[in-house]
Amino acid sequence: MPPKLAPIGLSLFVLLTLATGCGEVESTGRSGTTTENEVVVRIEPAPAPDPGAPLPSDVCFVAVRNYELALVVDDGATSRLCERLAGYLPRGAGRSDWPVPLTGDEDLDTPTLECAVAGEGVRVEVLVWNRDSTPLFGSDVCEAMILDGWELQPLSEFGEDLQPGTCFVATARYEVELAGETERGQALCEDLAKRYLRAPIVHRSLPVAEADAMGETVCEAWHKSDHVRLISMPADRGTIDLLAVCDALERDGWKALRWDRPSS
Repeated sequence: MPPKLAPIGLSLFVLLTLATGCGEVESTGRSGTTTENEVVVRIEPAPAPDPGAPLPSDVCFVAVRNYELALVVDDGATSRLCERLAGYLPRGAGRSDWPVPLTGDEDLDTPTLECAVAGEGVRVEVLVWNRDSTPLFGSDVCEAMILDGWELQPLSEFGEDLQPGTCFVATARYEVELAGETERGQALCEDLAKRYLRAPIVHRSLPVAEADAMGETVCEAWHKSDHVRLISMPADRGTIDLLAVCDALERDGWKALRWDRPSS
């Protein structure tokens, strides 16, 4: 099985926090006991998030009609940017704005971070909710944005670790990925990338829940208990000859299986 990351709803929590506001911090002197060098800090608890509270002006939230898919920017957005982001939502799916109506069912109310892209000084997160029998794929939105020059980002801004027994590396803009299942862990992908890709490896965190969910597997290869997949992503412009990499793996004793790639 390819490496996976657990679904998270962090962006929705951030939006709720931004909409509601944080607690207050107040510095005061203690009557009758303070000196000129002493202060007392009193922290007021933050109010419970209000799902219906308006968002700050630099936060962007655009969604389809049934709130099954949304694009979110939690800082630095402009109204013009929000209008442009809405253009990436599927046609015919309608449009909705904040707030998200809650159903009371945790599974239906908790979104999954499908993918994220960066550009124009902001990070855009694509969230999906399990609210419809015909799901919309957020990865299609990210792919369209990548083709327009946005840069794919790690799912986690904090470099979340991979599952045990897996490895993953990617080039600077996620043009090419190498993912594997191995007892050697991350060292396998690092060694293979250095030997065969010969391009700077920047990312070691997944950009989507499944390594090949957005890209095309060029080949996969096996050697003893190791299994790796070489993946061409939407930003790939052919700088690395991936079929030549597959050939090199085979010459070095790997059993390689080349996948048929759709003609462009």
